[in-house]
Amino acid sequence: MENGTITANVTHFSTYRIIGTYLALDLSNVKAYPSPFNPTTAFGGKLKVINLPKDAEMTVYNIAGEKVITIKETDMTFPNAGWVEWNGKNETGDAVAQGVYVLLIKAGGTNKVVKIGLIK
Repeated sequence: MENGTITANVTHFSTYRIIGTYLALDLSNVKAYPSPFNPTTAFGGKLKVINLPKDAEMTVYNIAGEKVITIKETDMTFPNAGWVEWNGKNETGDAVAQGVYVLLIKAGGTNKVVKIGLIK
């Protein structure tokens, strides 16, 4: 890999997929998308939060400060890849209401707060 480009020579037609990581050293460049988040139109129906350190944890709160769900980076399909996904549901699997949500992200003794909108 050079300058962000991967080159491979093959002798037949093939399809390849490059799997990357969003693993970061700290919480300084955390991004949550899409915002506003609509579970019915978002890719895969999920909000994605990227650029997380390994072992990060995200807790979603509604605007009243009530906990909705906690998601651990190590519980994702690819643990320690630097991202988490939220499907817009609470811990019991019920869809949450439209509104503003606060994401509290913790890693390595530091915290970051991100606000997102959820629309339907």
